Amino acid sequence: MMEALSRTESLKLIVTNQLLEDECQRLQQKLVDQSRELAKLRGDDERQAALSMLEELAAMKPKPKPEGERSSETPEKRRKSPRRGHGPTQQDIEAQDVVHELPELRCSNCGELSLEEMNSAEISEEISIETSRVIKLRHLRKKYTCGCDEGTVVTAPGPVKLIKGGRYSVEFAAHAAVSKMVDHLPLHRQTRMLERQGVKVTPQALWDQLARLAEVLAPSAEAIRRRILESEYLHADETGFLLTAGGGKKRLTLWSISTPELAWYTVARKDYNAGEQILGTYKGIVVADGYRVYEQLAARDGPNGKELRLAHCWAHVLRKFREAYEHRPKDCARVLELIGKLYIVERKAAESQPGDLEYLARKRSTRSKVLVQGIKKWALSQTGLPRSDFIKAVKYMLARWEGLTRFLDDARLPLDNNAAERSLRGPVLGRKNWLQFRSRRGCRAGAVLFSLCESAKLSGVDPEEYLRVAAKRALEEPGAVTLPGDLS
Repeated sequence: MMEALSRTESLKLIVTNQLLEDECQRLQQKLVDQSRELAKLRGDDERQAALSMLEELAAMKPKPKPEGERSSETPEKRRKSPRRGHGPTQQDIEAQDVVHELPELRCSNCGELSLEEMNSAEISEEISIETSRVIKLRHLRKKYTCGCDEGTVVTAPGPVKLIKGGRYSVEFAAHAAVSKMVDHLPLHRQTRMLERQGVKVTPQALWDQLARLAEVLAPSAEAIRRRILESEYLHADETGFLLTAGGGKKRLTLWSISTPELAWYTVARKDYNAGEQILGTYKGIVVADGYRVYEQLAARDGPNGKELRLAHCWAHVLRKFREAYEHRPKDCARVLELIGKLYIVERKAAESQPGDLEYLARKRSTRSKVLVQGIKKWALSQTGLPRSDFIKAVKYMLARWEGLTRFLDDARLPLDNNAAERSLRGPVLGRKNWLQFRSRRGCRAGAVLFSLCESAKLSGVDPEEYLRVAAKRALEEPGAVTLPGDLS
């Protein structure tokens, strides 16, 4: 036993040393290549000298190892030979050592059983998968009795259940929910996958688990909505969804409001009443596209004036001019260049001082402000047919100028509404796979589960773990609220 343990430790040491040696060689070569390029650009003799020194350093062989630890390849061979395998080295994956031994210690030359183990090994890596297992848990609830005259019998409590008397665990329901809402697997496809593991379950049984899970977690989804509406700015967007209930088809809309950490969804009609119900009480800045409902909500007067303000999306302006590029390429190229420079200012500020809003505000008040003034001056000088795509793009931009320039006065605001579109990407991919909601109850359940799963992703929390923990807390204490931040 001790001998086997020492072999494993020796192999781990060999693997570690070889990986470190390979990484040093790679970094040295990278430094040489970058120094050569920099010297070529600047024509600096001192850098040429430094380059020569670095090349000598990279060419140096490592000190010889003890005979038992020497690898079968030299560093030069490893560096010059083409890389084998596919993809990166996958450093973040848990590693396990698998030791391979000869079944027989017979020499192929002399034929004798004379082979002796060396303190060396050939090392290679492969990425493998252990298939998830479905297991049946038998809960043995022990019984206890008291010696008193009452004959008291007490049974240990069992696990919490989504459905009273049900045979599926909370973990099972959370896995099915994430498979559909995050991985976009329709329920009938999940049933086929489970059947290959020996589990016979119908799509209706899976749906019952998801519906009950959404019911239990509805208070947490509502808490997410309240938290988003408490923020000083949020993103809003919407996308179509199909409801096929009672044999008919009805087009509805999946509305989304989000912050960098949370997202909330609801299914409703695409009209003013739905927008008013979602954002009617909000007091802050809404980053949105040019949909008229948002503009109507912003035009209302509250007790303290206009309480909802809009920050419009420069990405939508870009798309308008890209669509018109075919007809007015020269004019569109000019405005696209100016808008592109706005994004360059943002990117350089983020690279130079990441997360520093004061630094970003200074850059916007100088460079971005000048660019915005140039864009407006250009737009006011344009002429063309009123119904042309180009003039429509110009009018679209000028009509929303106040919202488009709001970012100049508030460094927290982004240039566009791309964050909202990213938060809708998951539901849209799901829509392409499982097509539609089949009932009003399905709409409500889908909106709740989308809200929880997407919020978990934005918060850097595993959605399946989040659903499992939140559901068990809600079952143990009905109405309990768990936000993704409670797990991180």
